[in-house]
Amino acid sequence: LSDKIFSSSKFCAESVFKVLGLNFKVDVIYIGVDDKIYFPHDSKKNFINKKHNTPSNSIKLFFLGRMVEDMGLHYILNYYKEILDIDKNIYLIIVGADGNLTNRVIKIANSNLRVKFSVNIPFDEKPYYYNSSDIILAPSMHNHACMGVTIKEAMACGKPVIASNSGGIPEAVIDKYNGFIIPFNLKKLNKKIFLNRIKKLVSNPLLRSKMGNNGYKLYLKKFTNDVTVEKYKQFL
Repeated sequence: LSDKIFSSSKFCAESVFKVLGLNFKVDVIYIGVDDKIYFPHDSKKNFINKKHNTPSNSIKLFFLGRMVEDMGLHYILNYYKEILDIDKNIYLIIVGADGNLTNRVIKIANSNLRVKFSVNIPFDEKPYYYNSSDIILAPSMHNHACMGVTIKEAMACGKPVIASNSGGIPEAVIDKYNGFIIPFNLKKLNKKIFLNRIKKLVSNPLLRSKMGNNGYKLYLKKFTNDVTVEKYKQFL
C-alpha cells in the first residue's frame, strides 16, 4: 500500500527484494550525524588519557557499542592478548551499554592494565572518546545491521575505522581509503586479516591521519544531518 519506501542503506534496501520478494524501488537516505556535536576537536585529544590514566604516547584502539556478541565485541575480547602484543603502547578502550559481555570486559580489564572500560557513559562524552582515540574497531557480526551510526560518528571526528563487511558497513568504510574492511564469513571474522590491519595502522601514524581525513571528507559529503534533511526536502 506504500507509495514510497526509504532505507538507511543500500544493503537494507536490497533486502526488500531478497527477503520479501517485492520488486519495489527503495530510495536510500542515510541516517545523518550532527556535525555540531561530532567533529575533529584537538582540545579533547587527551580525554581518554585523563579519564583512564593512559600514557600520553599510548595508541588507543576504541570500541563503542552494546557489550554483546552482535557488535563483535567478543572478537576483540578473544584476541585482546594478540592485539596488545602488536605494540607495547596499545591500549584497548571498551565503552558501551551494559550487556551480557560486560562482566567479561571487567574481568579482563582487572587483569590487564592496558584494557580500560566504561559502561553506560553519558551521551555527551561520546565525541570526546572518538577525538582522543587513534583507531576505531567495529567488528560487527551477522548481516542484520543496515549501517552502524558509530562508524559515521567516528568518521565525523576524523578517525580511521577497522570494521567487518557486515550489512551496510562497506557503504561507509571504503577498504584502504578511510579504514579497512575485514571479511566476515561463516559466522567468523577473519582473525589473520583483522590483526594484520590493526598492525598496519598502529605502525603508521601518517596512514591513520590520511585515512581519518578521507573519512571526514566522505562524512561531509554523505552522512551529515544537513545532507539527510536535504534529501527528504527534495522528495517532499
